Amino acid sequence: MDIAAFLIACLSALGALGAVWYARRSVTAAQRSADAANEVASIERERREEEIAEADRKRVDFQLLYDSGDAYVLWNAGTDSAHGVHVDTGGLGTPGEITDFDGFGPDEKQRFLLLRSLGGQEAQHVIVTWHLNPDRSDPKQSKKLIGP
Repeated sequence: MDIAAFLIACLSALGALGAVWYARRSVTAAQRSADAANEVASIERERREEEIAEADRKRVDFQLLYDSGDAYVLWNAGTDSAHGVHVDTGGLGTPGEITDFDGFGPDEKQRFLLLRSLGGQEAQHVIVTWHLNPDRSDPKQSKKLIGP
């Protein structure tokens, strides 16, 4: 009887060791799974932040298009209006030309005459600055456009 009890105790101890080993493997597998889930969530969060940033960049997308002669068209190719728009023609514009706009809607265009003098010392680009919020409470955005 003592031998039977000893064998039962040994088998129980082996069973307990097996259960501990299996529990450790389960914890390790669960930890790996949690780490992988966190990694996927982090990658997805970064991708989403990039998408939002890209969408914000495309909300207002100023482009300078050649028209004819010395004429160029400033075009908001974006999906939202720009507010408090200022166009710095870098000395290329003509005197009296309007360079400040309260609003500049999506698909709106404004024609500019951009002239170079014979000396050619003027800037060769146009810089447009604007706000996304109508109350201009957001940071000013800007874009440098290649000119004539």
